[in-house]
Amino acid sequence: MSARKKVQLLTILKQHADSAGRVQVPLDRIRLELGSDRHDTIKDLFELKAVGKIDFALERGDRGSYPDRIQVLAARNGKPKRADRGVEILTWIRAHGGNEGGWVTVYPRPMAQGFGISYETLLTNMRRLHGKGVINIQYKGNGPKSGLEAVRVPAWSAAKPVAPEPAQATVPATPLLDAYRAARDFAAANPNNPFITFEPVAIAEEALAEIDRLRGAA
Repeated sequence: MSARKKVQLLTILKQHADSAGRVQVPLDRIRLELGSDRHDTIKDLFELKAVGKIDFALERGDRGSYPDRIQVLAARNGKPKRADRGVEILTWIRAHGGNEGGWVTVYPRPMAQGFGISYETLLTNMRRLHGKGVINIQYKGNGPKSGLEAVRVPAWSAAKPVAPEPAQATVPATPLLDAYRAARDFAAANPNNPFITFEPVAIAEEALAEIDRLRGAA
């Protein structure tokens, strides 16, 4: 099929796509509107997928495998950065309950459609995050070839609670006791002066001892 036919095919797919890019008509109707045979239409669907214009699932029918559940991918200005995809995926996991190490069930193909990227691009980015320890992946069977089942943000990545520091002792203002202390100390410093007398008060002495203890702890 010529380049012009590919443009026409993509235009037809866009006309039948919903807001998420999902094409709502069967393959035979698409190829009839295009005016091409089934073989050529399937071949060009594969070529459009290879250049990132569309995505689809392969289904097996009476006449062999054919593209199904076609999705027109959202156009983007320039190549998306890997880090941007990682942030989107991480945000999605956390939004679906995986922010505290809880597992979130994954349906990769609808998830890729929601991001407007291909199924392969989604898996590549998720495996990259897994390799860096940013997320954990749980597979359906033995290893990656068995398909994704669930993902989570590891529990250790959550912020750990910090133990509060012990409260420091506080000493209230005691102007009367301060005056008592000053008078006592002044009398003690002038023991030979007959005009200076001081009579200790037991309760005041106990209070000053407690204040000195608190100030030492602080």
